[in-house]
Parts: sequence; C-alpha cells; structure tokens
Amino acid sequence: MAGDLAAVEAVRTLGGVLAALALLMFAGCAIALTRSGHDRKVSGLGPVDIRIEKGRPPADVPRLPQRPRASWHLRANAIVVGWLGLTVAVALAGDVLPAPRWLLIHVFLLGAVSTAILIWSEHFTVALLRVRTPPQRGSLTRVALLNAATVAVLTGVSVGPWQLAAAGAALVVGVVLWHSAVLVRLVRQALPGRFGHVIGWYVSAAGALAVGGVLGGLLAAHIGQEGAHERLHAAHAEVNLFGWVGLTVLGTLFTLWPTVLRTRMSDGTRRASRVGLWLAVPGLAVAVAGLLAGWRWVAPAGLAAYAAGGLAVLAPLADALRRKRPHTGASWMLGAAIVWFEVALAADLVVVATRPAHEVGAALEPLLPLVLVGFVAQVLLGSLLHLLPAMLGGGPARFKENAALLERGWPVRLVALNLGVPLLALPVPQPVTLLGRALVLGSTLAFIVLAITALVRARSANGQRLGAGMGSGQSPAVGGGVGGGSPADGGGTQGRQSPPARPSLPAIAGVVVGCLLTAAAVVVATTGASGPSTVAVTGSQTVEVTLSGMSIRPAVIEAPAGTVLTLRVTNADAQRHDLRLATGERTPMLAPGQSATLKLQPLGAAVDGWCTVAGHRAAGMTMRIIPTGTAPASQSEASTGYDGHGTHAVPQQSAPTRLDLAAPMPPGWRPYDATGSPPPEARNTTSRSAPTTPSSRRSHLGCGNACGRSTGPCQGRCCAAR
Repeated sequence: MAGDLAAVEAVRTLGGVLAALALLMFAGCAIALTRSGHDRKVSGLGPVDIRIEKGRPPADVPRLPQRPRASWHLRANAIVVGWLGLTVAVALAGDVLPAPRWLLIHVFLLGAVSTAILIWSEHFTVALLRVRTPPQRGSLTRVALLNAATVAVLTGVSVGPWQLAAAGAALVVGVVLWHSAVLVRLVRQALPGRFGHVIGWYVSAAGALAVGGVLGGLLAAHIGQEGAHERLHAAHAEVNLFGWVGLTVLGTLFTLWPTVLRTRMSDGTRRASRVGLWLAVPGLAVAVAGLLAGWRWVAPAGLAAYAAGGLAVLAPLADALRRKRPHTGASWMLGAAIVWFEVALAADLVVVATRPAHEVGAALEPLLPLVLVGFVAQVLLGSLLHLLPAMLGGGPARFKENAALLERGWPVRLVALNLGVPLLALPVPQPVTLLGRALVLGSTLAFIVLAITALVRARSANGQRLGAGMGSGQSPAVGGGVGGGSPADGGGTQGRQSPPARPSLPAIAGVVVGCLLTAAAVVVATTGASGPSTVAVTGSQTVEVTLSGMSIRPAVIEAPAGTVLTLRVTNADAQRHDLRLATGERTPMLAPGQSATLKLQPLGAAVDGWCTVAGHRAAGMTMRIIPTGTAPASQSEASTGYDGHGTHAVPQQSAPTRLDLAAPMPPGWRPYDATGSPPPEARNTTSRSAPTTPSSRRSHLGCGNACGRSTGPCQGRCCAAR
C-alpha cells in the first residue's frame, strides 16, 4: 500500500512478497493442526479422585430446571433465519436504500452466512473431535459481537461515517480470530481421531476472513487511489468468497455429504482432505497476493492451485455419490451447490487470467449470482434443511415432523432457485432478470416461512416440557427428555392430556406475507412516479457531469424552474462510479472512461444526486440540482428551497457547500498578483492625490488599500481588483 501511495514499484513488489509469505505461514500453521491430533501421543493418565456418596439427595433441596440442549441452537439459528428475512427485505427495497447492491451482498454474506459459519463450525468441531462443548456464554458473546460488528459495517458504509465501518471491520477480525483460537484449543484437548483433518479447513477459513476484514476496512477508509482501490476490491472479494465461505464449505462436505446421503465415508477422505488443503490454502494466498500487487500471471497461478484443491475434495464426494443417489431436498440442494461452485470457480479463473488486476473486480460482477445464489445460498439452505430438525430436538416423532415440514415442496423450490441463477447471471432483457429475481426470492421466502414455523413449534414444545418438569418436581432433562413424557414421543399421560399449543402454519404464513406485501407497497410508493408533472416546460439545457476523485463536478447545478435537463455523465476516474438522482434516474455502473446520458423531468424542486458505490456517498460524492426563479403556483414554496422573492431569491441552504479544491475555475478567473505591496511611506504621492469618490473607491483583498480605479488592477500593483 505504501508503494501504491508513493508510486514506487519496488516497494509495492516487496509488500506483495511479504503478504504472500505471511499468508503462507498462516496456512502452514493451519495445516499443521490437522496432523497434531493424529500424530500426538496420549499422555499417561494420573490418579483420579472418585467419591461416591450413597443415599438420595435431601427432599427439601429443589433441583434447578435445566434448559433443554436444543435451546442454544434454537436461538442461534433464529438469528440466521432473521438475517435471511432481512436479505429478502433488502432485495425487495431495491434502490430505496443507499448502495443497494452492496447492502444486499453484505447483509447476506456478513449477516446470515457468517453467523451460520460461526455457529456450525464450532458445533461440528465439538462433534467430530468428541470434546466437551465450550461454555455457551462465550459462544453467545461471539455471535453477539459479530452481529454488532455487521450492523456497524452496514451503517458506516451506507450512511457514514467511514470510521464506524472501519471499527466494525476491526471487530469482525477480532471475533473471527477469537473463534479460531477456540477451535485450536479444542483440537489440543482432543484425543486422536478420524476427523481432525476437517478442523484445519475451519481455521484456514477464519484466517481468510481476518484478511478479508482488513481489506474491507481499508476499502471503507478509502485507502489507495485509482488502480490500488480496484485491486483491493478484487482481493477482498476473492478471499472472502473462496476463503471464508469456500474453505468452510469444502471442509464440511467431507462429513456432511455422506451424512445427508445416509452412506459411509470414502476410505480416501483423509488423504483427499490433506491434499486439498495443501493446494487450496497456499493457492488462495498466492492469488490474493498477486491481485494486491498487480502481478498479472501470479494471481491466475494461485487460483489454479486453489481449483486443483477443490477437485481433490470432489474425489471422496463422488465416491459417496456412486454408492447412494440424492433422495432428499437437502442432498439435491448441496449437490446443485457443488456444481455451481465448480462453474463459478472456472469462470473466475478465466476472468483473472484474461484481465489486469485492477479490472478483475468489475469483471467479476456478472459472476456474483453464480457464487451467491447458486453456491452459497444453496449450501446454507441445504445445510439448514438437514440440520435444523436434529438441532431442534423433541424426540424421533418431532424430528420426523420438523423434517417433513421443512422439506415441504422442496422439488419446486429447488427448480425455481436453480432456474433463477442463470436468469440473473446472463445478459437477458430486464423482464427476464426480474423473473429470475422473483424465482430466487420466492424459493428463499418459502424456506424462511417454513423455518420460522419449525422454530416456533420447537420453542413451544420446549416451554411445555419445561413447565411439565417443574410441575412434577423433576428436571426437564429427566422428566421431559427425549424418551420421557413428551407429547411428540407419545409417552406419558400428562403429555397426551395437555399437548403443546402449535401455531397454525397458514396463520404464520399470512402474517409473513402480509408484512412483505406491506414492505413492497412502501417500496412502490417511494420509488414510483407521483403522477403527471405540473411544472410547465420553460426550456432545455445540457450539462456535462464528471465523476472523479470522490467528487461530482459540478457539485451544484442551477437552472430555471421548468428546465428539462440532460446530464452527460462521464467517469473520469480510475475506479467505477455511477450517478443516481433522488427522482429515480440513474446511470449504469460506469467503468473508467465510460459515459451515460440522463434526461430529467422538468425541474420543479431541488434534486439530490450521489454515487451508489459503497462508501462513496459518505465520502462526499454528491451533487445537487437547484431550480432558480419563482416556483409554479401548483408547487409549495417549501419544496423548492427558496423564500419566494422572484428571480433574486437566495436558496435556503441547510449546510455550507463543500469546498472542492479540484474543481475547475470559472470563466474569466485570473490569479491574484503575487507582487508584494510597497510600504505606506514609499507609495507614490501622486497616486494618492488622484481624484476619487467614495462610491468608486474599493478596498483590495489582502492589503486593504483603496483605489480609485473602477475597473482593472490596482495602479500600485498591491493586489488584483476584487
């Protein structure tokens, strides 16, 4: 970064080498973890003091009710489902929100996906290593801090200040490093086992998010100019998508895929995991370092190594697939996600190999639906489809009931989701793109409704068992457990007499759909046209607008009321920008050197404009169009921003105009003469005796001297005339 700021190629090259070495060292530490649990010898057991107390506990000592084991997962997964619902709401809101595309991506990835990874990677580590579960207070604290950091990042980038986003990114890095330290401690506490190799993938993924969080903080702070900013953006996307998400998913599939298919693991799983990790993690490190340093062929080489690691992972997965075909909604979704992952990885490799590093970020934009929807969304939905029934508890009967509920209509949802992916990625007409968005959102919304129903049922059942256990003087873990008198299991007379209240599925679905329709109505009301314009057309005007250097020039455009403005917008910067107006007009995302034209409606009120790229509006990349003259009678004076005193009215600005030091000078501008003025005693007496009148005498800027000249520079050359 110092090399980019100082334009020193040697310093930039040295920084890229150091970054690559640091990432490779971190990858080596993560890979070493996969061997520690297998090669370490078990130390001898020391003496154990065991005391057995006979007799029953005193009857007058009440036993504290214990919270059911599924309560933690019930609350944690409710957060994930909530982020998924918020993702759907952001997608429906669209252009009403600032930086809508950036918000949609980060609400989904940083909110829903990252929370799910934080929860399930710890759960799988405990289950695979067969160690004691860490304290739930620490797990809950990490989830809470991650969600608080996510809110800070979303708020800081969208509306500012950027310091809030940078602090949120730093908190994300701290939480994920804490999470990786917990996983490492669990590995050291575990006995040698078959599945220790999976944990190395989780620790490497945590390191990838730490790097991605640092890069995201630099992007939020607008560190780096021109090509450096675009390289940061490309490296940030690669390390987060294929590192934090990709490595986690690849490591989990070694055990999750055979479990979903209900078949045994392949004998070559351990070897494939080690080979894949040795290829994928260093390859990703080299690719990210190549993108940051701008090395044209280093980044594709690293990404090719990562792809080779992904192919190594597919070997045991294909072996399990030969033994058992997919037969559930979860298995089909995970299988489709694997296919989309390979397609997206191949396309990404082609883009990185054929484009310069500073153009990779823009070229990856069309591939986002393949990665976000085809791969990430289907992995998340498929995993929750399989894991939620087991984590919600309640016994075999409740498990079957929840599984049947979540898989209701899964073939339709599967087809709709996978049909919407190419419609979003391909260059098709706008109505077809809207159809693809509707298919994806409809499939996701259907799962959210079913998941909320299952969560509410599980919470009601847990509360019923808790009440039954307290009423009988027993702990719920004893009297209302899996095999006790749970209504779901059909055991016990008390459970059959008072079944838990179950919310009606149509009622819940109606409430959710009603809320979404209300949100859609608000979106339509705020984005749609307010009716035919009542402003009379008084003329037309064309204005050249330039996007450059985190500013829009001109920052203020004044035109008579009723003027039809045509804005010719040109991106003169080295990074991508666009222009969106509060009235709804917007340009596409403009690459460096591209232009677009916007034709506005007759000007009747002040119109604000801004760049929708994340963080650019908060950095001051805004403009304002102000109508001059008397507003039409059909328009309120308050809406025009003027006090209604004819053509000489002064706009009522709520804040001073931002000083643009890079703006071009107005026509006729002339710099002030730098020649110093003589002392008063050395002035020419004849110039002071020149006849002047108070009306023609003017005070000059800088020295404050008076001059009788009505036009032109001062005779005494003390300064230029104001």
